[in-house]
Amino acid sequence: MSKLRILHLEDSPSDAELVRRVLKKGNLDFERVLVDKKADFLTALNNFAPDIILSDHSLPSFNSHEALEIVKEANLNIPFILITANVSEEFAVDVIRKGADDYILKDRLQRLPSAIENVLDKYRYEKERQVFIDNVIENEKRFRALIENSSDGIAVLSGTGKPTYVSPSIKNILGYSYIEGKELNLVGLSHSEDLIMFQKLMQKAIANPGISFKGEPTRMTHKNGEWLWIEHVLTNMLHDPSINGIVDNFRDITDRIQFEDVMRESEEKYRSFYENSMDGILLTVPDGDILAANPAACAIFQMTEKEICHLGRLGLVDQEDPRVAMAIRKRQLTGKVATQVTFVRKDLSKFAGEVTSAVFMESAGNKRTSLIIRDISARKEAEAEALRASEEKNVILESIRDAFFAVDEHWVVTYWNKESEKLLECSRQQIIGKKLSFVFEESSNTSFFNYYRKALETNEIQNFEAFYEKTNSWFNVTAYPSANGLSVYLKDVTERKLSDLRVIELNKDLHNYTKELVIANTELEQFSYIVSHNLRAPVANIMGLATEMNDESHAPETKTMLNNALMASVNLLNNVIVDLNTILRVKKEISEKKELVSFSCVVDDIKLSIQNLIETEQVEVYTNFECNEFETLKSYIHSIFFNLISNSIKFRQAKQRPLIEICSSKNADRLIITLKDNGIGIDMSKRKDQVFGLYKRFHQHVDGKGMGLFMVKTQVETMKGKISVESIVNEGTLFTISFPI
Repeated sequence: MSKLRILHLEDSPSDAELVRRVLKKGNLDFERVLVDKKADFLTALNNFAPDIILSDHSLPSFNSHEALEIVKEANLNIPFILITANVSEEFAVDVIRKGADDYILKDRLQRLPSAIENVLDKYRYEKERQVFIDNVIENEKRFRALIENSSDGIAVLSGTGKPTYVSPSIKNILGYSYIEGKELNLVGLSHSEDLIMFQKLMQKAIANPGISFKGEPTRMTHKNGEWLWIEHVLTNMLHDPSINGIVDNFRDITDRIQFEDVMRESEEKYRSFYENSMDGILLTVPDGDILAANPAACAIFQMTEKEICHLGRLGLVDQEDPRVAMAIRKRQLTGKVATQVTFVRKDLSKFAGEVTSAVFMESAGNKRTSLIIRDISARKEAEAEALRASEEKNVILESIRDAFFAVDEHWVVTYWNKESEKLLECSRQQIIGKKLSFVFEESSNTSFFNYYRKALETNEIQNFEAFYEKTNSWFNVTAYPSANGLSVYLKDVTERKLSDLRVIELNKDLHNYTKELVIANTELEQFSYIVSHNLRAPVANIMGLATEMNDESHAPETKTMLNNALMASVNLLNNVIVDLNTILRVKKEISEKKELVSFSCVVDDIKLSIQNLIETEQVEVYTNFECNEFETLKSYIHSIFFNLISNSIKFRQAKQRPLIEICSSKNADRLIITLKDNGIGIDMSKRKDQVFGLYKRFHQHVDGKGMGLFMVKTQVETMKGKISVESIVNEGTLFTISFPI
C-alpha cells in the first residue's frame, strides 16, 4: 500500500512537529508536505496531490476558510480536517458547514490518527457507494437502449423448423437479411446444449394448437459467429390455413441476461458485505429508530437484532458523552459524520467505538441513515499498554550505563538518554527532533555514519569500535536496524583501548629493537670477519719477515730487501687499522647534532671542491630537488654525495661526457634521493651482492681501495636509511636512497 500523502498547513514549527509525532505514534505510514503560505498551498495541491489536508485556522495572510474555498472551487474531493486551538461551538459548526470533515483541538491531538482513519473510511465508503450507483445507472441505460432500439423477430416455421416467413427485424437480431433468413433452419442455429430444449418446445407447441408456449432462453448463433441468448414464444397455427405454421416470436435477451447476472452479483456482493462485515452496520431513520442490524453489530452490542431495534439509537450510546450530541448536529448540517463516541453493551458495560454515519434516500423516497460502528476498545487498551511499555522502556534506557539514542528512517533523532548527553556532550534539547547529521556535522563522513548507513541499507546489526575526536574517546558501538529506523548503543572503552594501543606500541618497539639487534649483530659478525681477514695477511707477513731477519746468514742486500718488505707490511697494517677506525667513527658519530641541510648547497660545495676535475672531464651535473631541505647529519650527506659523484666521474666511459642527474622527492612518509650516471656500469648478474662490500673493486684501471660504497651504505644505514643500486654495463648506474621523514 502506498504512503498516505498529507498536506499540512501550519506556520508553527513546534506545532507541526507535535502533529508529526502524533501521526507516527498512531502508526500511520505517511509522507507530508508542510506549507504556511497560499502560493505554496496551491503548488502542493497541483504537484503533491494530497490524500488529506490538515490545516491550522490562521496562517500568514491566509486561513482555513480560504483553503476550503480553494478546494471546493477546484472540485477536489479531498478530506479536510481543521487543527486549531480552543474554539467556540459556533466556530466549529461554521467550519463544518463550510466543508471541513472534522476539527481537532491542539490540546487533544491524540485523537488525530483515528479522526484521519474515520474521514478516509468515510470517503472510501462514499466512493465505493458512488461507484456502485454509477454501475447500476450505466447498466440500466444499456438495458433501456437495447429495449428502445430493437424489435422482436417473427418467423413462421414448418413442422421441421424451416422458416416459411421471417420479419425484416431478423437482421437486427441474428444478422441475416430477409432473403437469407427464409433459407435458414432456426433449429440448426441453436447451441448443441440447448437443442433438445428447443425441440421439446416445438413438440409441445405442435401437440397444443392455438396455445402459446414461452420457452427457456436458449443460445443461437449470430451470422458473425457470436452466441446470443434468444427468448422464444411458440404458437401452433398449423390449423389456420392463412398461416399454416408455427409462429415463433423471438427476441435477443443477451444484454438482459448479462445485466441480470451483474445485478445478481452486485446484490450478492453487497449483501455479503452487509452480512460478513467485521464492523457493525445499522440501518436507521434520522430520529433514531433502528430498522436493521447486521450480525457484527449484534456481536458488538451482545444483543439480538430485535433487541437492538427495540432500544433504538439512544439505548446504544452513553448519553453522558458530549460527542454524541455534537455528532448528531454535524450530521444534520452536512448529512454525514465520522467520530468516536462511547457505546453501551447489553450488560451496561461501556466501550470506545468509531462511528461513521450518513443520510441517504431509499428508492421509495424515504430518508434513511446508516451507521457503521467499529469497536476500538482493544486498540485503546493496546495503545495504553504500548504507552506503559514505552514508559518502562524509557526507565530502563535511562538507567543503563551505556549511551543510547534512536533515529527514524529520515535520520531524525527520536530518543536520547542521559548517558548520551554525557558521552557525546550534547543535551536532549539540542538534538531531539533534529537530523543527526545537522547536530554532528563533523561526523558525517566518519566510520560512525558509514556503519549506521550500512545497518539501514543491509538491515543487519553492525558492531564496531571507533575513535570520536570531539571527546577524544573510543566507543564500542552496536547499531540495530528496525522498521522505524535505527537504535544505537555506545560504550566508552577508551581506557581499555588505550591499554591495548600501549601494548601494541610496546610490541612494535620490541619488534623494532629486536630487528635492529639482529642487524647490529649481523654487522658485528661481518665487521669481525673483515677485521680478522684484513689484518691476517699483513700480520702473517710481518711475522715471517721478522723470522727471516733474525737469520744472520743473510747477505746485506737480502737484509735490506727484507727490511723494505717489512716496512711495506707495516704500512699495509697501518692502512687497515686507519680504515677500520674510520668505519668505527662513522658508526659512532650518529649522535652528532642534526641540522637542516640544503641538498643544492651540498652539491654546489662538492662541485666547487672538484672544479678542476669537472672542467677537465667536462662533467655535467643536473639537479631536480622537489624536496631540497632535510634535517639530518650534514657531514654524512656531504660524504654520501661526494663518494657517489666521485665514483660517477671516476668510472666514466672513455669517449662520452659524464652526465650525472641528482633528484629528490617525497613518497608517503619517506624522502627519496636518486643519483643516475651514464658511466661504464656494473655487471649486476655477477656483482649484485658485492657492490657495497668492503675492499670490493670491480674495475682495476682506476686507483682505489674499495671503501667508497661501503662507507656510503654504512652512513645511509646509520641514519636509518636504505640504499639500492641498478646498473647496466656500458649504460650507467642508478643509486636510490630513502630516509624516513
